[in-house]
Amino acid sequence: IHKCSDDSLEFFGGTANVSHIVLTGTGDDLFDWTQGWNGKAQFVCAQQHADIQAERGIEADNLEQDNDASPRAKPILSNFTLIGQKDNAGDTLGIKLRRGTAGNLSNFVIMGFDQCINIDNDATWAQVTSGAATIDYSIIPDISCLDDQDSTGNLESDWWNAGTGNIVGDSKLQAPQNETAPNFMPKTDSPVLGAGQAPSDSFFDNVDFIGCMGTEDWTKGWTDY
Repeated sequence: IHKCSDDSLEFFGGTANVSHIVLTGTGDDLFDWTQGWNGKAQFVCAQQHADIQAERGIEADNLEQDNDASPRAKPILSNFTLIGQKDNAGDTLGIKLRRGTAGNLSNFVIMGFDQCINIDNDATWAQVTSGAATIDYSIIPDISCLDDQDSTGNLESDWWNAGTGNIVGDSKLQAPQNETAPNFMPKTDSPVLGAGQAPSDSFFDNVDFIGCMGTEDWTKGWTDY
């Protein structure tokens, strides 16, 4: 999905599952869900462009009108690469979890954003406290890109540090911010190789890398930027 003028991909409830998705040059959020989505996703490469005003890498809600509505949004997501552009005029935020969403996130590369993760409001933090919202086996460039403290008094850095296998450092991808010929593959010395763990669910391929691809570029032959 290339240069969409609104969210590149958004789920309104349901249990749809997706894999091998490329989202580039969005005009709003790259990946979005609301209204109780309980699907699964694996292998998602998502990239903002510097000259297109955009919002978040992920914007995630349970339900705006009732943050604790049931069924609660709780997707399982694995092997995402979220690429921000700090020159972008929009909200360069990697992941925004809000309005009571839960979710299990793993094997995420988050880079290029002013702010990597923000968890908003009490209903969402309650999911963190209960263990219904988790992030594991993921990498951010610097701990300072996590939101410090919001009105709830909670720290995103505590959530990050509580996860298993999370890394702070350079993900060393080939050319993730090239907008006409992006390369989301890790370099041979990248710390993401061998550092991931797939969710224990039959939907997910059993891979051991962080991010949307390891040693194979599965986007070749059918993508056009």
